[in-house]
Amino acid sequence: MLHARKPVALSRGMVPALFVSMNIDPYLVKNALLLTPAEWMLNPETSKAIDETKPKLKHFTDTNFRNIAKPEDFAVLSRITEHLPEIFSIPLFSENYCKLMVDEIQNIKEKNMFKVNESEEKDVQIEEFVFSANSPGWYDVMFQLIYAKVNTIFEAIFHRKVNTGIIQLANYNPREVTQTSWHHDGGADITMVVPLNTNEYKGGGTEFWRKGVVDPLPNGSALIFPTFSNMHRGLPLESGDRYLFVFWLKYQPVIEENNE
Repeated sequence: MLHARKPVALSRGMVPALFVSMNIDPYLVKNALLLTPAEWMLNPETSKAIDETKPKLKHFTDTNFRNIAKPEDFAVLSRITEHLPEIFSIPLFSENYCKLMVDEIQNIKEKNMFKVNESEEKDVQIEEFVFSANSPGWYDVMFQLIYAKVNTIFEAIFHRKVNTGIIQLANYNPREVTQTSWHHDGGADITMVVPLNTNEYKGGGTEFWRKGVVDPLPNGSALIFPTFSNMHRGLPLESGDRYLFVFWLKYQPVIEENNE
């Protein structure tokens, strides 16, 4: 089990308006294993590379090390593919984790808990399950995983950590929305999108403005990019349901209260 730590509370600007105004009962997670952050959730080679990278990142506070540091010094960077400028991917979640997540998605759908965010423009509305609104405990679990493992990836690529944001499951399908129009992801700093059921649908992929297209990645591989500088859109889906694990993440300074 990984070390527990709470995410910073979402600022109102990061919370979809639909969920600010509605009082939604928390969703009860069917698969209890999803509520304990653990190594089995992650790709083992990537997890090992993350652990090897952490000590080197700590040395960045030392000016002498920083002046001689090379990308080759950070093992996790060897796991990363740069598909287009600033558009990266890394094998992140294990196949077993993806399968369990898809099973959980079926349960969420049976309970009709995928909703569109009415505050968004129509051409970017897709069915979503927002963790902070529907399952705050599950949201906290995912941030424990981010603190313990994923932030090391962000530090190695961008020299930046995150401590808050929106986490959601997204369902693209030809019956509702086949694609989205060009957009940025809210007020996030870093976007991370993880496919959960590649090869169970036709079409899809992500197109980046003035850069090119990234085809659907293997299950569990995280597509990572700086949000502000990368306008993008989801490409048309021909058939099936495309399930994505979506993270809009940012760093929010922690303001400590003065009790004097």
